[in-house]
Amino acid sequence: MHETTPQIFASKERAVVIAAAGCGKTHLIAEAVGCQKDGRQLILTHTHAGVRSLRDKLKLLGVSSRLFCVDTIAGFALKYAISFPKTSGLSMFMPVSSEWNEVYEPATRIISHSIGKHILRSSYSGLYVDEYQDCTLIQHELIKKIADVLPCRIVGDPLQGIFDFEDSPLVNWSKDILPYFERLPDLCIPYRWKNGNNALGDWLLDIRNSLASGKPIDLRKLPNGVQYFSLSEKSQTDACYHCPKVGTVVAIHKMPDQAHFVARKLNGTFISMEEIEGKDLLSWSEKFEQSSSNERSIAVIDFASKCMTRVSTELTTIKKKLMKGKKNIALGLSKYASIAGGLEEVANSNEFTTILKSMVLIEQVPKRVIFRSELWNDMKRTIKEYGTGAYSTLRETAWKVRDRGRILGRKPSNRTVSRTLLIKGLEFDHAIVLDAGQLSAKELYVAMTRGSKSLTIISSSNILKKEVPVQ
Repeated sequence: MHETTPQIFASKERAVVIAAAGCGKTHLIAEAVGCQKDGRQLILTHTHAGVRSLRDKLKLLGVSSRLFCVDTIAGFALKYAISFPKTSGLSMFMPVSSEWNEVYEPATRIISHSIGKHILRSSYSGLYVDEYQDCTLIQHELIKKIADVLPCRIVGDPLQGIFDFEDSPLVNWSKDILPYFERLPDLCIPYRWKNGNNALGDWLLDIRNSLASGKPIDLRKLPNGVQYFSLSEKSQTDACYHCPKVGTVVAIHKMPDQAHFVARKLNGTFISMEEIEGKDLLSWSEKFEQSSSNERSIAVIDFASKCMTRVSTELTTIKKKLMKGKKNIALGLSKYASIAGGLEEVANSNEFTTILKSMVLIEQVPKRVIFRSELWNDMKRTIKEYGTGAYSTLRETAWKVRDRGRILGRKPSNRTVSRTLLIKGLEFDHAIVLDAGQLSAKELYVAMTRGSKSLTIISSSNILKKEVPVQ
């Protein structure tokens, strides 16, 4: 059976294409958009990383920016719902985490309204949705309403549906998607590995079949470019330290604290990726806002300790003085007196700009390494933007800073530690799965398919059996 071509995909009013990881879903969308010389296509996906990936692919293929608009489903929904709050009934204007579920229904209400339909028709001539396996049922209802107005083409892979939460059930392919969309021929050629490691690509297709059917994966039989190591803390850091020096590398863990811990242990050679919603940025912004005097200065040290090495040990004396309620903490210090002086300003002022000055001073700690640079730099941007007077609270400013990332997308570091939830849809040259035994079948498949040239698997067992219901 021949694969679906971009021309055929672009010609359909309502269609779905299923493809394994690395088989060209994003490429198909980009080429299909390029086929349509008139009008503007709306392209939706789920993550900041996905937005960036789509934009990069469109740019690589030379598709004119006048032909498309790329956004997250969440961002698109909020934009429409917030533009007509009375009609939509929107009550959550700066949502985080599960609060986003309260945005989709108001957005659907607007899209169903005559004004929403008019805006859609005036703005776009068609819709593409990437990574459809990650759509929740409530997002699916929104997409169906858009599909009643615009031609709608979607792509996805049931085995990569890892955004599955109890309060937000994912779409069921056989029940929710296939009856509603015309299924076109699958994409089944592993293009991601064609110029890097064909054997790895073919092996991953076999792994896909094993995972989908619940069969065991024998890691004793590996193609060139794939390594297996027994799990230990040392094996994780060693695998990262000895990764290829050329090309991009992602090291993958299950939980955020695990990823941040590994990044710290690697002393800045890898940068830990922040979650899409910036929960830590919002939390620390709130902490700075609600604290004062020495408590705020202590918070600055604690925040710096979360983002860089050496701070927690090098600034111990200063922190102890602050905890004892002392005021002139720079007095008698032969080391880090300038940092202490900056923290005194923080304690004695209500201006957040003093926090920014202290952050710059703390960066002068010798041999320190910022391993959470995204969080650190976002906080700097937050404080600077708050100083413009455009926002009423520091937390609101932080939310706007992260929301801008949703619009612009983000590019990972060349050496990244992250989670499957954050790197799905991204491609690297080399992938390191730091604890395969912790991952579900879908998570494991996503993690193992990120690297186009090599794969390193670390696990407590060389035989993995993962059960997965692929709907």
